[in-house]
Amino acid sequence: FRLFDRVGMERLLFLLGLLLLAHPFLSQRYYFTVDGPSHVYDAWLILELIHPSLGIPPLWELNPLPVPDWSGHALLALLLTVAEPQEALKVIHLVCILGFVLAFRAVVAQGSKGPLWLSYLAFPFALSAPFAMGYFNFALALPVMMLVVRQWRRIMERDRTTIGWFGLAALLVLCYFSHMMPYLFVVLWLGAQLAEAWIRSVRQSRQIDKKLLRRTLLLGLAVLPSLLLLAWYLLG
Repeated sequence: FRLFDRVGMERLLFLLGLLLLAHPFLSQRYYFTVDGPSHVYDAWLILELIHPSLGIPPLWELNPLPVPDWSGHALLALLLTVAEPQEALKVIHLVCILGFVLAFRAVVAQGSKGPLWLSYLAFPFALSAPFAMGYFNFALALPVMMLVVRQWRRIMERDRTTIGWFGLAALLVLCYFSHMMPYLFVVLWLGAQLAEAWIRSVRQSRQIDKKLLRRTLLLGLAVLPSLLLLAWYLLG
């Protein structure tokens, strides 16, 4: 992009904002949140249960149910295999805060051709209270939730391929495994969007829109895997 036009300057400013946001995590060896160290311990226990190496007594076992709050622990356990605990935590921190800002910008960018100044509204909310408390699964679910919104709007606008619907289903499953509340919120949002489309269609033509009916069925199929996981968890 051209550096000194409006779009180029806006992108450069946004990049500087990302660097400032990441600076507290990159400029020091440790960055603590309230629950962060306990998450490291949980991830270490998961690794020990999968590949025992220290002879820990079998006081714990992995829950076979599809528990929602899994993505943060799984990612942290994976990072602990290649990095020190404090460095693994830094990666989780950066994924949470930068992912939130970048996902919000991706939503704003849909349908916008000029500078994305509205995306700067995400910066004050990136370092939120849930993040400071160390609720990593919730913090990871927020950008995934926004990516679900982006994917749905993309499907409605132009990308109605099978890959697009599979992408929506995969994002919903990832959102479920991150945190239940953002998952339920985005599922309700999808239902509201669909209901609005049906109301508008009936008012305009007073006939069943076959394209809209097909989208409804495909959305049901996209949501079904994550809903089955939720039912398995609640009933299990």
